[in-house]
Amino acid sequence: MLDLIENPEIVQYCLDQLFEMAYQNTLRILDAIPGRVDLVYVAEDMGSQKGLMFSPRHIRKFLLPGMKRMIDLAHQAGAFVFSP
Repeated sequence: MLDLIENPEIVQYCLDQLFEMAYQNTLRILDAIPGRVDLVYVAEDMGSQKGLMFSPRHIRKFLLPGMKRMIDLAHQAGAFVFSP
């Protein structure tokens, strides 16, 4: 959690790698069975039972861009997105 403030470049690199892996995996699935995927699950655990674990600023900076890319991919394939 402290790395978000003290080492944001490391956090960004790690999240970029994770989002890219998820993106490529989803892309392969969508390409393998075109038009047959109705729903894509895109989510990150940002909170606890009592509130957010990350500030809204950090969520916007570190998580939302990767999530938006995944959502755009799903929509381009004609799928709905479930993002709780």
